[in-house]
Amino acid sequence: MISYTSEKASMPDPDTQIGASEITEGDVREALTAILASSVFDGALRLQEFLTYVVEESLAGRGDKIPAKLVAQDVYGRSAGTTADEDNVVRVDAGRLRRRLDQYYLDVGKSDPVRIHIDPGGYAPRFEDRKGQVKSDPQQEPNLRWGVIAAWLLIGVIVVTGLVYLFGPGLTDSQSVVENVPQHETGTVGSDQRALERQAIAEKSHASLQAVNLAEQARGLIFPIFDVERLRSATEMFRRAIRLDDHHVGGYAGAAQTLGALALLHPPGAERDDFLAGARAMVDRAMVLDPANSWTQSAAGWVAFTGQEFDDAIRLSQRAMELSPDDGNVLDFHGLIALFTGEFEVARDIADPARSRMSTSQRLANRNIYAAASFHLGDYGTTIEALGAAAELGDPVSAPALAYLAAAYHALGDVSNAREMAEELSVTWPDYRADVILRRIYRHREHSNAIVKHLLAAGWVPPSQTMDVKSSPE
Repeated sequence: MISYTSEKASMPDPDTQIGASEITEGDVREALTAILASSVFDGALRLQEFLTYVVEESLAGRGDKIPAKLVAQDVYGRSAGTTADEDNVVRVDAGRLRRRLDQYYLDVGKSDPVRIHIDPGGYAPRFEDRKGQVKSDPQQEPNLRWGVIAAWLLIGVIVVTGLVYLFGPGLTDSQSVVENVPQHETGTVGSDQRALERQAIAEKSHASLQAVNLAEQARGLIFPIFDVERLRSATEMFRRAIRLDDHHVGGYAGAAQTLGALALLHPPGAERDDFLAGARAMVDRAMVLDPANSWTQSAAGWVAFTGQEFDDAIRLSQRAMELSPDDGNVLDFHGLIALFTGEFEVARDIADPARSRMSTSQRLANRNIYAAASFHLGDYGTTIEALGAAAELGDPVSAPALAYLAAAYHALGDVSNAREMAEELSVTWPDYRADVILRRIYRHREHSNAIVKHLLAAGWVPPSQTMDVKSSPE
């Protein structure tokens, strides 16, 4: 059974310093969390596991004992008799990890107070304290300046192109979904407002501010909703936020959503019951802390749905959307509930790419929901266009997206593309049981059967062994 209580004794002291540095264990974990939640590492599950493993080994005092064979065994699940080829795989992935880290710190993480290095020639991480103003190498400053200038020129070109596109001659009233998607008014919460909120929270305590930041980062890991390992990671981050501040509603509401999703994806039995009980406990606590919070109401609606209390799910989720009509995560969960309960017109309207939505994470699932709803409404061409646009724009990718693509192509009579998508599904997610999972999450069997029927006709063969859910590979 999984425990949902907060036991500080079970967690390492976040204020423990790493060696003689001013960097604490808490600083390192925050740095790791930020990296894993970033778009740079989105979908790179193996590299996420690689980085997490070496950081945890270092924090446990075993940083000098990370040979390739241990990485192969502990990260890739290889046997103790690791071969030279497997050593090479680890070295190749280490190189890829270094490049991803460099990419992350050039962009998303350029202001992070702690930098994690994986130096060539080994796998032990090195932690750089950048809490002060990071000084650049004077010889590199001209290159950095030209990089900034180039970036602004690129932004200018994009803006001008966008204005010409919007107001220039020849613009027609009818545009495809793919053309509409880039115009989708996705944004982030206003920086001034966020700054004021954080100032107020910091005056309470820096632990509370850390809890808020961690909960927001974890919220960005919830989608794709079918990725079990990502859901587990997000759950642990929400629990960490609760340990930092047990009065921050986001930790409880977020954990309720991830635990509810885990319950939904597991077969009936003790483990599913355990997840659902944990989700209900979390949402009950969120209701006590802040019942008028849209995240609380959204979580309550989602947990009601996973418990098959469909009327309550729709009512609570609708209330959450009315409380925060532009909150992207609230809209996505409401769209999912509408989709899985068969309210396809509602789901499509809520997930419309042209609808304005705000998010602190920029990880939204609305285009995938829009595509799925379009499929059930018989608009198979829009399903294909929307999923293509979602992939191009870096939206969450999951096994169901390929299943919907294969089914949509087949429904249109495009057997060649349907078969290609079905084969890709089998290769990329070889253990994914679309027939089992889709029937588990849809309220009405005929709706899941509509997908599975076309998927099977496209040549997809269910895995021989019944499985629950596998995490998404890189």
